[in-house]
Amino acid sequence: MQHRINACTRTSGVILHPTSLPGPMGSGELGAEARSFVDFLARAGLGIWQVLPVVPVQEDWFSPYSGLSAFGGNPYMLSLGDLVAQGLLDAEDLRGAPVFRGDRVEFHKVAEHRKPLYRKLAHRISESDQRLLAFASAQSQWLEDYALFCALLEEQGRESWAEWPEDLRLRHPAALRAARERLAPALHRHRVLQFLFAQQWGALRNYAHERGVAIVGDIPIYVNYNSADVWANPRYFQLEPTSMKATYEAGVPADGFFSDEAQHWGNPLYDWARMAADDFGWWAARLRHAFEVYDHVRIDHFRGFQAYWAVPAGRPAAEGAWQDGPGLAFFDAMKRHLREVPMFAEDLGLITEDVHKLRRDAGLPGMSVVQFGFKQPGDSPYLPHHAGASTVYYTGTHDVPPLAEWRASLSHAELRRVLEYLGKTPDDAARGEFHWDVLRAAWATASPWVIAQLQDFMGSGAESRMNRPGLADLVNWSWRVDAAHLSDELADRCARLNHTYARGPR
Repeated sequence: MQHRINACTRTSGVILHPTSLPGPMGSGELGAEARSFVDFLARAGLGIWQVLPVVPVQEDWFSPYSGLSAFGGNPYMLSLGDLVAQGLLDAEDLRGAPVFRGDRVEFHKVAEHRKPLYRKLAHRISESDQRLLAFASAQSQWLEDYALFCALLEEQGRESWAEWPEDLRLRHPAALRAARERLAPALHRHRVLQFLFAQQWGALRNYAHERGVAIVGDIPIYVNYNSADVWANPRYFQLEPTSMKATYEAGVPADGFFSDEAQHWGNPLYDWARMAADDFGWWAARLRHAFEVYDHVRIDHFRGFQAYWAVPAGRPAAEGAWQDGPGLAFFDAMKRHLREVPMFAEDLGLITEDVHKLRRDAGLPGMSVVQFGFKQPGDSPYLPHHAGASTVYYTGTHDVPPLAEWRASLSHAELRRVLEYLGKTPDDAARGEFHWDVLRAAWATASPWVIAQLQDFMGSGAESRMNRPGLADLVNWSWRVDAAHLSDELADRCARLNHTYARGPR
């Protein structure tokens, strides 16, 4: 069931990744606590729940932006309580759980607790289960490659697939057939986990729709090298033909917004010419799947479609160079394939007029972030008074500090400038209402959609930041909200804010 929001509808929303939800099982899940959060959003008059990618993640990194598949779902989000209610797990399985922290996801601890439970699930669901077979058939374009890839990662000691034996690395048919035979139980387990994820996600999404809440997803432009996507489709990436290692990798130069230094992300770059020769069919399949999972999609790093920063593999990010992206031909192809393309563009940072033109020609709204409006003196296009009908306006994203942390980082002169813009004095700021002053400025804009991190409503600081770009640390992505903060008082205050600025329930 779709729940599209008209692009001109005044509404508001919140960013919170499902892993950040409260609950007793070490990480946020798609069950009771997620439904309770939807109830909170409905009480607050917030019509959008934006999530980070819900893809399966690498177990040495756990970043939702480094998925094992651009198509699959994260099995560590499965609600164990709902699985017990279905009779697929036993209540004793939950009573034997370790004690988890409530403020942080302990990724490795969560994974180790769930692995034996997931093997048990695979025994409880037969390979001949008709619902499982129907799901596997409907998702066959990606599911079989994904299941085999994950099984091989386990067998090969979770090394990068570039280190696998040559016949597996190069996907020799005989080697793949032999692997499917010897790893059949593991393939079944991974199919089952994806089947159950699709069930629980679909039920949660329907629950949100019944309460007037749409789900907005996030699609990174690039995929992880160590993924089923690259292993199964090497022709679409810039790889060395024998080793299959990337020849050029993704990154960005210093932009003065997200980072003052060039960043080397390490994702393999697309062979856009080869993709164009196939009418961008892989991308069409990716977006078609995304629009089945989400109601709307934010496309991350949109400027890469106009021009992308190509870093020679193994070299510093600063040694990269700009290369032409696929341009408008890509978006024209998506419209031919999909007809409806309900997405908007992350066009932040140092963006050229060519990028703005491509976004306009593609017919996509862009983004603004209030914090960027005060990065430099002068009349920045990111300031609230410039937010218009073609802009999704944010107080912050997962990559920037929550408002309370941002305020603490401002110099005296910078804070004075922000307060002057907001029509506030230092005495006002001392009341601890700074985050609400910024929220009101954002909510008052002409932008139809305005979105804030949950942390910005709560006024929480640096301890609640979701991601610090460039920091390879498990502190990233691990923040969790305390259920006590999702109070009726906070919901009522959000509801009044939405009523004041005509962003209430539709």
